[in-house]
Amino acid sequence: MISLPRIFISLALYGAYIFAIIALAEPRKNEALYLLLLAAGSALFLWGMFSGFLTTPGNYRRLKAHGVEAEATILSISDTGATVNKNPYVKLRLRVEPLGIAAYETEVKAMVSRISIPRPGDGVRVKFDPNKPEDVIVV
Repeated sequence: MISLPRIFISLALYGAYIFAIIALAEPRKNEALYLLLLAAGSALFLWGMFSGFLTTPGNYRRLKAHGVEAEATILSISDTGATVNKNPYVKLRLRVEPLGIAAYETEVKAMVSRISIPRPGDGVRVKFDPNKPEDVIVV
């Protein structure tokens, strides 16, 4: 699920891109404004990429460092059509069963070994954000 701040950043970047095209196609008195918006959008995008805010790896690092561990059961597994280093990148439907919190279901995408692909019913260790339980990684 895409967060609201990510949507705003994406829209700001798209707007800056459109303004830059307009500024280059029709030079006006306020060309500096368009270029300033493009520079601000580019800076915002670079900040988001390097801080991990706009990337899945950034979320992964955050959960790996600060997430709460729990057991999860695989309910279903489906192929995304992508591979990473010849290992399938799959979508897992999980039932997360944290201690002291009601169990819940969520989906997560993860790379799995092509030698030992998990099956429905298998248990896996996960880490999740207690403030945002849908943020889950397989560890």
